[in-house]
Formats: sequence, structure tokens, C-alpha cells
Amino acid sequence: MIEKPFPLNSILSKYQKSFTESQIGDSNHKRNEYLEIIEPLIRYFFRCMNHQGRIIDPYVRRETQYSTPAFAAAAALLYRERKEKWMLEAATQALEASLNQMATETCADGHSNFYTTMVTFAYVNLKPFVSIQKIEELDRLFHRINHATLYRKTINNWKVVALAGEFLRGAYQLGHPMSLEELDQELAPQMELLTEYGLYVDPNGPMAYAMFTRNYFRLMLLEGYDGRHKAKIAECCRRGDVTSLFMQSPTGEMPTGGRSAQHQWNEAQQAFQFEVAAREYARRGEHVLAAAFKRGARLSLKSMNRWVRPTGELNVVRNYSDPMIRTGYETYTYHSQYNLLSAYFLALAFEQADDEIGELPCPAEVGGFHLWMEPYFHKLIINAGGHYIEYQTKGDEHYTPTGIVRIQRKNVWPSIGPADGTPLASARALSFAPAWINVYKDMTRMSEMTSKDLPNVEVSVHSCERDKVEVKVSYRGPLNGAFLIERTLTVTPEILHVKDTLIGEIEAVIQEFPLFASDGETCTTINLSENRIDVDYKGEKVCIRVLEEEAISDLIMGPQVVTYRNGMLTSSSYRTTQTVTQYMIHLYQDEHLIEDTSLLDMVKEGVRT
Repeated sequence: MIEKPFPLNSILSKYQKSFTESQIGDSNHKRNEYLEIIEPLIRYFFRCMNHQGRIIDPYVRRETQYSTPAFAAAAALLYRERKEKWMLEAATQALEASLNQMATETCADGHSNFYTTMVTFAYVNLKPFVSIQKIEELDRLFHRINHATLYRKTINNWKVVALAGEFLRGAYQLGHPMSLEELDQELAPQMELLTEYGLYVDPNGPMAYAMFTRNYFRLMLLEGYDGRHKAKIAECCRRGDVTSLFMQSPTGEMPTGGRSAQHQWNEAQQAFQFEVAAREYARRGEHVLAAAFKRGARLSLKSMNRWVRPTGELNVVRNYSDPMIRTGYETYTYHSQYNLLSAYFLALAFEQADDEIGELPCPAEVGGFHLWMEPYFHKLIINAGGHYIEYQTKGDEHYTPTGIVRIQRKNVWPSIGPADGTPLASARALSFAPAWINVYKDMTRMSEMTSKDLPNVEVSVHSCERDKVEVKVSYRGPLNGAFLIERTLTVTPEILHVKDTLIGEIEAVIQEFPLFASDGETCTTINLSENRIDVDYKGEKVCIRVLEEEAISDLIMGPQVVTYRNGMLTSSSYRTTQTVTQYMIHLYQDEHLIEDTSLLDMVKEGVRT
């Protein structure tokens, strides 16, 4: 798939032409900012280390997954930079504990695949500072590792992580790693999972893992991989970097959707990859793109800083609930391993960051483009002037509903839009999507429909400029009474206007609006009037205005409040007999409200033109 033309060549060229090198400014984003997140994390989890050097999760009271080697890696880098004795002792003890687990094949939760790159990173950073005797002890442990039996056998991202670890072991001559010939043979099936966008297709297309595997391809390239897949891997990384830069939201976040979405390590890995890309483009003299990636890395780090807990570590998912409650967690999410995975990726970002590279507004802040990714990810991303819409064209039962799942705007709190929907498997599927009642009185909610229900989707673009992007999403039936559903999304830097047209045997349409209810700690204020909904979160606000010219039912609050990744989500809805419905959404801060009259005129003018 990677052999196909790169779909983003035109929007990349358009972005590059909009800036000159003379516009690049000095970056205030310095590499030491990574240490300012890493150090409190390491201090916090140092208190969770047992006498064997293993990190014990403070909430489940046991070692989880790769917490210990991730701690060793981040603590080793921290000692190299900060030189506090306890950091050296803690990093060495955690490294030795991790290598013992690998040698005896007793890695926590069977997560051996993830250990190797981390322990190699820790060893390389600690080697100049420990005794010859300690180096010999660590070397003996590396020699006891048996790659043929250590790793879990799998085709997904776990395989690439393990292979990268084996390559790094070979690069640093640690033990008896897999040969390059064997490694290339094992990599071959993975090459079939790389799309023309440079994204990796993990089962069910989760966005976090579309990027995750690329971290490990990157590590191999950085350490000199020159095997038979080098060209394909390098092209995957080049394309994937650009795709990720254009998918980034103006609040610095990766797109939501699928397993592990909205976990802090998402933005940590993004920072790592953007720092690498910035350095590579600068080396080639492409300074505009280098500056864009530098700003993208800065936005990634800024996103993470919002979620630092008073005790120094992170809320691993983007909400403020007590970690004991596990709000928005996956079954495999733990406070320790995902905090420390974030620290590891930030350590990698620190290593690659170049303070001499300047900054420019990145695509997330500039806008004037759209991306539609099928058939693996079902994502439509629209950005006009830093106003960002994520539309799931086909939902799935367990993670993401069909419809508009994220609305974000630069300088507005990221969760207010809201920043995610809730899937069918939750208490209620919620997104910005219509429902309808057919002539047989059956009700269908688009938010609940999945890929198997929506085989035919078309996306057409009517306008694509920096100050206005207009896109039509069409679904062709039969869809339980609907023969054709057309959703026209008009995005300006200030507003989102939605026009839904439903054609078929339909008696009534219900428009349902997901509303941010709580961040897990603080509740929003929600007010309904005749045709307007206002949500207030600490002065960060959303206004939803119904634009029907015919009579509608009263706006009512939904039947449930649903727990989701950002805290709690609720809804409001209205019912109409009209099969063409329109509404607009405006995210703003207290002092930046656009007057309703001018906003409505803007919408109507946009629809006419």
C-alpha cells in the first residue's frame, strides 16, 4: 500500500507555499521542557519502587506490564542530565530488575515485547556512570536473553516493538540478538500493514497505534538500520509524519478513536516523532517544514501539561477523575505503565530536540484543508483557520460512534466541544448525528450504526480555503427507511454549520447533541432555551443554535449521563417533521462571543454561497 501516491502531496505543497523562511521565528520551546515533565514523574514513581527495583502501581498494588523498564529508561536519561545520586541508583536498580525478568522470562503481565528498546536505552545512558563491575553484571544478563522464546508471537504492533528491540541490541552488541537476515524476514509481513498515508493498520484501525508502530521503525532508522526494508520504512515515516502533522488538532492532540485514544502517551509519542522530523527537514534545508514540526511538538507538550496532577504525575487519560475510578481507561490501562510510557517517549523526544530550529504556525493552527481516510480508519478531518472537526464516517461498536465526534478550536479548552463521542457499547452512543423514525414507526440512530450498516459513503468537497471548508458526506441506503442521507459541514474559523438532508420513507427526524457534562471533577452548566443550548465550563463555552424555520419540539435533555474518556457526557435533542435540518455550533471563551445576529447572517450567507 505504501507504493501508492501520497494523498497529502497537494495540501503539503499548499502549506509550504503559504510561508517563507523569513517568517520563521525563534522557538520558545526548549528541550529542557521535556525534563520538566519527566522529573516529577520519576520522583513520584520512585516512591513506588520495591526492594527488588520493580515499580508497584499505587492503585492495583502490583507491577504492571513495562512500568519498570520504562522507569529505568526515563530515570537514566534524567540522571545523565540532572546528576542527582538517587536517580542513578533508581535507574540502575530498575534496569537490573528488568533484565532479570527478561533473562528468566518472567516479565510483568507477559509484556516482554516492550522491554528491549527501553532497557537498551537505559543501559546506553547509564554505562558511562556505573562501575565496570556493574557493566559486566548487566552484560551477563543481556547474554542470557533468548529472543526465540522471550517474546509473544503476534503480527500486530507488539511484533514490531520486539523486532526494534532486537535491532537495537545488535546495534549496541548486547547479548545474542536476532540476525539482520532473520529480522528482515520477520518484518516482511508488517510491510503489508503500512498504508499510503504512512499509517500502520493495527486490528480495527485505532489511531493511537497507527502512529505507535512508527516510533519503533524510527528507532531502527536512527540507529542505522540498513536492511532490505529500509526504503519502505523510511518512506512510511516520512509520509506518516506529514499525515500526523495535518491530523493534529489545534489543542495539540492526536485524533480520537479506537483503543488507547486520549491517553497521554499519544501526545508524548507525537512529540518524539515531530522532533525527529523537525531535525531531518532542517538537515535537508527545508526550514519551513522543520519549523512546522517544531511547533507541532510544542503543541503536543502543551497538551500534556494540562493534565499534570498535583502529585507530579499525569492523569493518564484526559480527565480529572480519581485514578482509582479508572474513568475512560481500557482494561489494560494502569496509572504506572502509561505514565511511564509517556516519560519514555518524552525522553526520546528530548534526545532528538534541537533548540536551534525555529517555529511557524503549524497546519493545525492554519487550517484550509481536509483529510478523508478510508477504508481502514474511517476518518474525515476538517480544519479551517484552527477550527477542527473530526468526523467518524463509519463507527464501531466498542470505541467510536458514527458522526461528528470532536470539535476543537485553538485557544479554547479541548474537552468542551466535546472532544469525543461514546460508542454503542457504552450506556448510549452519542455524537452529532441525526436519528429518524420511518413510516413503520421504527427509530434508527446514525450514531449507533457501524461499518456493516453503512457500506456506501461518499465525501465531496465544495470549498477548501483557510477561512472556509465545506464538505458533504453522503450515505446511500437502504438505511431502515432512509434512501439517502446528505450531511453538509461548513467550517469557518469561528463556527461549524451542519445541514442534514434525509430522503426516504421518514416521518420525523431527531437531532441529538452531545454535551460535555463533567471533567470528572468539575461539572459544566447547561442551559436550554427555545432554540439554543449553552454549555459553560469555567468560562469556556459552547453555543448550539438550532436554525429551523419550521416549528420544532422543545429542546430536552437526554435520558442518560454517560462516562467516557473526558469525564461525563450528556445530550440534548429536538424532534421535527422536516427532513432538512440545520444547526450551528460555536466554541468560545467568555469575552470572545460572536453576536448571534452576525453569526446567523454568516451562516446563511455561507449556505447561499
